[in-house]
This record gives sequence, structure tokens and C-alpha cells, in this order.
Amino acid sequence: MFESHGWSNSTGGSYHLTPVGKKVLDEYDDLALTVEQVIEKAAWLQRLDQCHSDVPVQALADAKVVVSGPDSPGIVLGAALDLCDRELSQFRALTSIYNPTLFRAYHQLLKLGLPGEAIVDHSVYQHLHEEELQHFLDDSEFADFDISWLEESLTLGIGLYDDRKVAIGAYNETGKGDHIAMLVSSNDTVVEWGVDLYNTYRDQAYRTTERTPETVSQ
Repeated sequence: MFESHGWSNSTGGSYHLTPVGKKVLDEYDDLALTVEQVIEKAAWLQRLDQCHSDVPVQALADAKVVVSGPDSPGIVLGAALDLCDRELSQFRALTSIYNPTLFRAYHQLLKLGLPGEAIVDHSVYQHLHEEELQHFLDDSEFADFDISWLEESLTLGIGLYDDRKVAIGAYNETGKGDHIAMLVSSNDTVVEWGVDLYNTYRDQAYRTTERTPETVSQ
């Protein structure tokens, strides 16, 4: 059958792959790796919005997935905070869940003078105002840190640790974060994909000084 497809030929009783056969084998290996990663990272991929289907699946081979649950609600947050190290020189984050511990950690980074940016989605932006926690949105005292917000509510969170590491969380329900699955990777391809994804939302975001809840509701 391989010979009939031009994938192999025989010489002296031995079979050898043709260039076409080698290409088919390489494509099969790529498919096998993709399927393997889809199965292995299913907890994260099934929560990821379909609009992000361009994720480089094959590059996820050395990535780690952390999943929260009823018995371990803080495991994802702990894993994200553990990614901070002494080499960190810039931090960027997008969040669509209000978590007091997480926001206190972000605020502490601001006070320490770490350069970076933060983006909150619409649900978090509204929650902070309703709970009179607007101080988390005030970056006026921090020269090297910008905070902005989105008009839409997401089921996604992104943490960028320089251009070395990325953490991408996906949630079951908008704004609630029930059973979060987070992918952690230092693979250059995955980090680059995470940076591009973050920048897509950054381009859509408003600085907190540009628009307010009042201007949104008008």
C-alpha cells in the first residue's frame, strides 16, 4: 500500500521511504503530538474560548496545567504567585476575577516600584467600584505602572513575567472563576503567543483616566 501511494520503494528486498513518504511520516508525527497534547491539556483547552484556537498546541509539551477544585480553591493563585522571582523586572497581567489576595499582591508590586501594567475586564471594573475599592485602579502615584480596563467581560486571565514565563488561566463561568485551569509555560513559542494575546486586549483597553463608569453608562 505504501508503494502504491508512492511513500516507499523497495531495493534489494529492503523498503525505503521516499521523500513523499518522509513528509507523510513527519505529518503523522506532528498530528500524534498534537493529539497527545490536546488530551494531556484538556482541562485547560476545554475552558479556553474558541476564539483563541490559534494556541500553539505542539509547543505545550513541557507546559504545566494547574486546576482548582472544591478541595483546592487557592492552588491556581498560589502557582501564579510562585512564578514571581528575584529576576523579575516587569510584570503584566490581565484579570477577569476579583480575588482579594491577588489584588493585594498586585498592589504590593506597585508599591515596590516594579514596572508593569494591569488590565481588568468589565466585571472586575464594576465590582471594584461597587465595593468602593477604586484604589486598586489608581496608578497615579506609580510612574512605571499603568492600569486599564475593558468594556467586555472575559473568562480569561494572563500573567506575563518579563518575556520568560507566562500563566494563562481559563474559567468556566464569566466573572466567577469556578474551577480555574491555568497553563504555565516558559516555552518561547507559548510565551510569544501569550504576549500577543495580552497585547490584543491591551489595544482594546482604556486607561482608568480616559473613561469612567459614568461615561460608559451614558
